Amino acid sequence: MPTLTVREQSKKFYAENNIENEMLELDDICKNVQLLHRAAIPILAGTDPPNFGINYGSSIHRELQLLVRSGLSPTEALKTATSNPVIHFNREDLGFIKAGMPAHFILVAGDPIKNIDAIKNLESIWIDGQQIQNEF
Repeated sequence: MPTLTVREQSKKFYAENNIENEMLELDDICKNVQLLHRAAIPILAGTDPPNFGINYGSSIHRELQLLVRSGLSPTEALKTATSNPVIHFNREDLGFIKAGMPAHFILVAGDPIKNIDAIKNLESIWIDGQQIQNEF
């Protein structure tokens, strides 16, 4: 769980406040994530809010973009926030769209498999097959 958004936001915070730091640059961390991915190490998406202005929920969009920047395909990046966590936390009753499973999902405008940026274009949120929100 690389929490790339933490590094991105902490870098910004340190620069704005003239604080010296010896943390790896974001590009170097992305290269490390790419090496882990190539070695078939499972990657899970996470953002570690409320660090450095990182938000619950919405910051995951940026994390997925940074995972694609790290060499994951958009499909692989989406799995880091859906099926991968449920497999690795033994919650295989969630995270997939299959018959007999709870229908928890979001609908977006566009195709995030072709362009991960589409994940930010929320159209509706569904819990247990019921639309709970459609205005953003």
